[in-house]
Amino acid sequence: MFVFDGGVLTADQIAAMRLCPDELDGFEFVEPERLGEVLIPRLARRVTAAVAAIGQGGVYLEDGAAPSNR
Repeated sequence: MFVFDGGVLTADQIAAMRLCPDELDGFEFVEPERLGEVLIPRLARRVTAAVAAIGQGGVYLEDGAAPSNR
């Protein structure tokens, strides 16, 4: 699974968003500190790490966590 930084959306871009009703019921913008409230644990770890890696060129994770040193 990959997470990509799509940048910051303008108010006009957000207003123009249209969801495919066969796939999505809605969307929500969530502060990073609330990710654990709305996502399953491994996905919350993955998105939290992705947010922390913004501007660093990326991060590699296994099951949402940094792999152990081998």
